[in-house]
Amino acid sequence: MLCTRSSLPARSMSSKATMRRSFWTRSKRRSDILHRLFQKHWVLCGFAIVIAIATAVYFAIDTVQNPYRPSFDDPDPAVRADAIRRSSCCHTDSRFFELAKDENADVRILAADLLGGEGPRAERRAIALARLLEDVQLGVRRQAALSLGSIGADAWPHVRNALIHTSLRVRIAAILSLNFRFLDKVQWPLQLAKEIVPVLEQLAREDIDDDVRRYAKETAESLRGNYQLFPRFPD
Repeated sequence: MLCTRSSLPARSMSSKATMRRSFWTRSKRRSDILHRLFQKHWVLCGFAIVIAIATAVYFAIDTVQNPYRPSFDDPDPAVRADAIRRSSCCHTDSRFFELAKDENADVRILAADLLGGEGPRAERRAIALARLLEDVQLGVRRQAALSLGSIGADAWPHVRNALIHTSLRVRIAAILSLNFRFLDKVQWPLQLAKEIVPVLEQLAREDIDDDVRRYAKETAESLRGNYQLFPRFPD
């Protein structure tokens, strides 16, 4: 049967009404699904909201608590270095990770100093300091080793990787980081010390460099004596 002209507007209006009803039906279904989901998982939803708020507050405090932050972007490295020295109370400032990559060696040394120590963000700080063990400047490598050793157990996986690095100076710096832990009288956990000593002893036997072998042997013996892990390294 052919459609007449008078029937076309009615059909068009009917189609629009159907589309509107379909739209509102779908919207209501979505709303009902979200409502039921929230009722069923209200604990998880509430926890997610709390985490989001806590994260926002944390980063806000991180920015506000260090008044010397604006000077970190100063073109003069002396100003940047002075700002880091004055920021010693703000140990967890996230900008120190960026400053550890600064073009100026003094700035990198100061940033490495503040990245050390036990506390929050230990894993991230250990990664940043392990990279600095490859620095071209001896002073930067030394400070990175000192700070890396002061982090504690979280630093060991990165120190262990550095002990087998292809670069001689990285391996030596990694050994020094273990020595610093001993000399500063900050104790490794006993179980971790039992893992560290065999790695050093293997390095003392197999490394191709005389200095690496000597430093590794001395550090292994120091740790064995400190923790009474006998027998000592054989002569």
